[in-house]
Amino acid sequence: MNYLVDFLDNSLKFKEISKNIDEKRKIYLSGVSNAAVKHLLYSFYVKKDIGIFAVFPSEKRAYEIYKKLLNFKVPVFLLSEREINFHNVELIETDKNLNRMTSVIKLASKQKAVILTSGTATCYPLENCDSFNKKTLQFKTGEEVNPTEAVEKLINIGYRRVSRVEARCEFALRGGILDIFPIDSNPVRIEFFGEEIDSMREFDIQTQRSLKKVEDIRIFQAYEFIPSEKDFADVSKKIDDKLKYYDEHFFYELDKERQREKYRYFKESLNLNEISKNADLILPLMKKGKTSSIFDYIPDDYLIYLEDLNRIFDENQSKLKEFKAEKEELFKKGEIFEEHINFF
Repeated sequence: MNYLVDFLDNSLKFKEISKNIDEKRKIYLSGVSNAAVKHLLYSFYVKKDIGIFAVFPSEKRAYEIYKKLLNFKVPVFLLSEREINFHNVELIETDKNLNRMTSVIKLASKQKAVILTSGTATCYPLENCDSFNKKTLQFKTGEEVNPTEAVEKLINIGYRRVSRVEARCEFALRGGILDIFPIDSNPVRIEFFGEEIDSMREFDIQTQRSLKKVEDIRIFQAYEFIPSEKDFADVSKKIDDKLKYYDEHFFYELDKERQREKYRYFKESLNLNEISKNADLILPLMKKGKTSSIFDYIPDDYLIYLEDLNRIFDENQSKLKEFKAEKEELFKKGEIFEEHINFF
């Protein structure tokens, strides 16, 4: 694809755009064909040596460009829309959730990549970006690490302890060997000599055989949002206040009995400081400043590309209206509070 990059790079129009990017100016482009968008993004990534966050009117359109850029051999990721879970059940992990979480990690860790998404997918609240980064674990060959403390830290960021690692976000400790399957990279085997990391190697998940050697790894949390003990306590109090408010006021058609039953059960999991299976129930009840937008995660040196801002806005408004109508019915059934209706 270098001939296309060179062709664009010699174009006066592209040089003008490139100059405006260097000066961090807003750029309005018109007449760009659907087929040309992938070449334009690829050229920006290669020639400007910057990450790109591209927002499209729909997920279908973002996925279309994503599939084409995969052939260009650039680190491209899809920040997908996801299902919102307001029920006391754990949703099955999907490739969409994995792609979304991987995209968040690339942005949070300031890695250069091409992130494609829809306007709607940018509206989900996330954990505060600083809090997200502080929970990242790092292991280096030669450093002192207590294996027992490492296990506790992995559990605190949402990883599951198993006897044999087979899936992402799992780990296993056998004697002086700690196997970890990170959410965004290949599984890694850490061998300890006492409390010193003697060696680290990637390994094959099927054969369990060690592969290439690595010197350091970073382990990011398993979910977009993991509450702290204080978060649990704050949300638990908020639930008490909300239930008291609804009991003392008249709400036509509200199933208060179901509401009390559901949130009594939910509070039990909070009081046990469990990582919630449905953090979406917690997010709208968090104190101000505890959540972030995906735009708070985007590094300063990234290029933000918006395809047809009016269509992005119209599509978001349409989905928001549909979402609120559905959730108002859930509110009447006692499944959610009013704050959940304004999730986005």
